[in-house]
Amino acid sequence: MVQNWKATLQTPAKSSFYKMVFEWDHNADDAVVIGFASGLNPIDDPKCSGSSTENAADGQPYWMPRFYPRPVSKEITAQTGIQFISVDWQPCGHKDITICHGESHYDIHLYYAPEADMNALKVCDIGTKANPHLPVCTDTKNPINHAYFKLISQNMPTKANITLDSRSLSTKTEKTFDFCVDPSSAILRSGVHYGDKSETLDEWKTPVTIIGSHDCQLKFFEPMVSWKWISGQAPGNTWPTFQVSDIQYNNKTYDALPHSWGINVSEGCKNATLGACHIDVTVEGTKCPPGGCILTRECGTMKNCKTGNDFLGSTSASASASGLISRACFFQMGLYLFLSVCLQCLRA
Repeated sequence: MVQNWKATLQTPAKSSFYKMVFEWDHNADDAVVIGFASGLNPIDDPKCSGSSTENAADGQPYWMPRFYPRPVSKEITAQTGIQFISVDWQPCGHKDITICHGESHYDIHLYYAPEADMNALKVCDIGTKANPHLPVCTDTKNPINHAYFKLISQNMPTKANITLDSRSLSTKTEKTFDFCVDPSSAILRSGVHYGDKSETLDEWKTPVTIIGSHDCQLKFFEPMVSWKWISGQAPGNTWPTFQVSDIQYNNKTYDALPHSWGINVSEGCKNATLGACHIDVTVEGTKCPPGGCILTRECGTMKNCKTGNDFLGSTSASASASGLISRACFFQMGLYLFLSVCLQCLRA
């Protein structure tokens, strides 16, 4: 489905910046797309149900994500910190995930950890309530699962300039982000996802920006783009180009995180008779220092996308209970000592 992959460095605006372009041809014949022909949203299509045993033409269940990891050069890694890119396809979308709508889309993961390291992550207890077979890790006392929910609070986008009209890329509006962590979004051997859920509540009018982590460490930057937008069926005038620029972060501890990214698609994405559907993504940021970018492990807290309150992991309840027990024991011991002293006074 992802054909003619190419990733190159181009001339940036400043010598201290990098500019990377990666591109591919979307092979529509191999892409499993749900919902458009019937007019159904994929979350309503029976083939996207976890109970469905029907396979697509590629032999996999319709609801199963398709993963297409692609390499980048050592020079790209040295400048951007990006170790590899996984252009992943979700035919049914994410039915169970709060910050992602249930429709066909690309998850374009720019990983800051080597592919071998990500593949070496131990297998968690997978599954969701709607589909026990999905490669999703829920937060449990299993340390493998819980590692996905040891969160970060740094490196979260807070605002950026967004294109309003592809005919005039200089026409932008400032958007403020309110990032939260989605506890239903921990993907096996990838990470838990952070985003602004307001960007996905209107059925993918435009592409969105996502951050991911695992075990208190940043793992990826992710442009997320729906097939509805790529194929020119989404409302709005940003097609066939969309840009996010001047991204600001709450505390940018990984300097190479992009300060801008954009996507452009060919006319063939909207009308196959006009040629191949070609997709290119441009990412710009500050170059890594000599010797390369270094990921640090910094634990933090984040707002839960589902509740709006700070996320409390699986160990929080037991820890809180333990704390209550400890405080109760401390109180009882104090009361016992007090009564003992009083009894001795009475005897005297």
